Amino acid sequence: MIPVNRLAVWLIASFVALVSLPMSVAGTEPFGNVAVLLPLVLALELLFYFVITMITSPRMGLSAVFGLSVIMIGARAGCTLIGFALSEVVVPGGRDASFLILYVGNLLSLAFQIVTIILVTPHILSALKPGMVDKEMMSKLGLSGFASGSSKSKVPQDHAMPSGGFVQVFSYDELEGVLRKTAGLKGFVLFNNEGLVVWSDLPGVGDIDSLASQMMSLTSQIGRTLEDSGLNRMQKVVSQTKDSTLILHELNANFGLVLVYDNQTKMVEIDAKASVLVKTAREFLQWKYPGLAVA
Repeated sequence: MIPVNRLAVWLIASFVALVSLPMSVAGTEPFGNVAVLLPLVLALELLFYFVITMITSPRMGLSAVFGLSVIMIGARAGCTLIGFALSEVVVPGGRDASFLILYVGNLLSLAFQIVTIILVTPHILSALKPGMVDKEMMSKLGLSGFASGSSKSKVPQDHAMPSGGFVQVFSYDELEGVLRKTAGLKGFVLFNNEGLVVWSDLPGVGDIDSLASQMMSLTSQIGRTLEDSGLNRMQKVVSQTKDSTLILHELNANFGLVLVYDNQTKMVEIDAKASVLVKTAREFLQWKYPGLAVA
């Protein structure tokens, strides 16, 4: 067996389909006046692509959606042109068909080309830009596993984590995957400003809800004390036990993150790794809950 990149498979299969469809109908009678049909088909096609893209990729801006829709129209036109050229090579002058007839003159070919582009575009988007396609829509289209595989393959191992940057994730599972790949990290607890656990993976701790609530209360008390004393706002609290180092980070006004390391990991290493993890969690939460205050 020959390993082939999944994105390459989608691109090749869709290209073959888009090119062969107009070739298969070359020489058939157009279902209408192509000169009249052309602007109408282009307008309806643009609107159709625009609406479908808005539904499947709600994170994209209107200009990006419009641009992608134009690219999809251009892709169909380009593949049709290639199909027309190939049909002329196969049967030189033997088929009474023009490019416009192949492009808009056959209803069946037109419909199948548009459906092909609509079906393949989410796959390409999810491979090129994980998270761009809405998660629920991806699940309905059967893309959840594909997108998950693409995004997880881009989660760096601990030694390759970007210095001073963050890893872009689009789900709690992906966030957990990034955290769990950190050497020396025993577990974590992500909680909100009410002390409720949002996501956690901390083996060996019985009452995680109580831990989160108490840590949130501790953070609030220490923060108020520092501010009342005229000091800067607290960003993290470090606590060490016999076998663990706990660091509580205030991500924003709504969430906090407790990272639990083993005592074999030095503080200088913890600080370097925690910077990436905190930024990763903060960016994800700000993306997932855009309506919440992030100050």
